[in-house]
Amino acid sequence: MNDAATPTDPKQSELLRTARAVVACLRFESRRSLSIPRLATWCLLALFPVGIVTVFRYFGEMPRPEVWALMLFLLIPESMCLLGLLLWMAPHLQSELDGKTWPYLAVRPHGRLIVFLGKYLNAVVWTALAGLASLSICIYIAAPLMVDAGVMFQTLAALVVLSSMGYGALYALFGVLIPKRATLIAVGYTLTGELLIGTLPAVVSEITFQFHFRCLLRNWVDFTIGADETRLLFSEAPSWQHLAIIAGMIVGFLALGIWLIQVREYSIQDEA
Repeated sequence: MNDAATPTDPKQSELLRTARAVVACLRFESRRSLSIPRLATWCLLALFPVGIVTVFRYFGEMPRPEVWALMLFLLIPESMCLLGLLLWMAPHLQSELDGKTWPYLAVRPHGRLIVFLGKYLNAVVWTALAGLASLSICIYIAAPLMVDAGVMFQTLAALVVLSSMGYGALYALFGVLIPKRATLIAVGYTLTGELLIGTLPAVVSEITFQFHFRCLLRNWVDFTIGADETRLLFSEAPSWQHLAIIAGMIVGFLALGIWLIQVREYSIQDEA
């Protein structure tokens, strides 16, 4: 009897309002992404791997089945997704500063948190959709040359989603740390961190997303590779361990980004 009359917990109500505000921000950013220039960019990103796969399939030398796995991995989760996030996520804060809207968002209750998470989710959704669309077409084109196209699609689809979430969280952090140079810093890290350090046969490569994605690909897709390459480029750790590390990195980058955007002050004045 008394339980039915108990008022709603204010903390739960505040959390629910914040969650609804994040969803509203996601919807607003999604509608903005439906403009012709952004849709054209989305299509170009999705068709970039398709064009390369088409050339290999019909005009080049036929790769072995395991080469298709590595090729699609590098083209979509490790290239196309990063390019999409450079456009959608890296300049997320700078776009508000340039538009002079940041002061209005910053003074609203939980406004900084709402915009940060809303823009992150929007970037993840649009990048993942582009990756999945591109992957579907690529698998359809290359399926006759694959041993098990279904397993390949499921594995790479999971890596596309993980890549969008992981690199999106990292680029969101860059956007908060150095808003005016976020895209440049993200490009520099991608070239030196993921493409260079991530491919080194050393322990330092394990701090990159690419290493763990690569190991998941090796664990989930059965393809032949030499013992030396396996020892140098992959890990014998189980898949759940790599997934746990990826999840920890995503949560860590997002938590640090949320903390920084809450405590730092940003100027909208143009630099002299």
